[in-house]
Amino acid sequence: MGVPPEQATLLNGARDQAKKALALLDDDIHRRGATVSHMIAAQLHLNRARSLWLRILSPEELNSYLPSTLSLVREHLSSKDPRRIALEGVARTKVDAGHQRSDGELVTIVEAVDAARDVALQERLRAASFARIVGWVITGLFCFVIAIAVLTALWPGAVPLCFNPTDQRITGQPGKENR
Repeated sequence: MGVPPEQATLLNGARDQAKKALALLDDDIHRRGATVSHMIAAQLHLNRARSLWLRILSPEELNSYLPSTLSLVREHLSSKDPRRIALEGVARTKVDAGHQRSDGELVTIVEAVDAARDVALQERLRAASFARIVGWVITGLFCFVIAIAVLTALWPGAVPLCFNPTDQRITGQPGKENR
């Protein structure tokens, strides 16, 4: 049984996108390993391959993926997003044995899933960026504290802190009278 030409084109496109994703993560090409930008680009290629693959599924096959796609969309798109609203409307309609989903419904499903995957990737990028910024701030503060400790060790009077008070009356130490 042959594949219709339109579906064959979509399937070949999905294979090409998957190959591009693998090429981006290939250790033989990238000697130092895949960078974050390589992984992001590979994720985009995989998302595109999945979208092309969803377009070649029959309506019956696509119906079996509807619950997982609906949960993905609900997790990442807001309740006011028109793509989510449209997908939820499509999910509510039952398909009879003799009736298939329309092309518009199939496009709605694929577009909502694409949008949800894009939002999920943006969320991961934001979280990774935030973690990187926090890491750099912590590193900077650690270096600053080490510099203060070295200065204090070399020149005790260079950094006037309360660790080496000169006037015991001002410190307010317990057991001593403050005059």
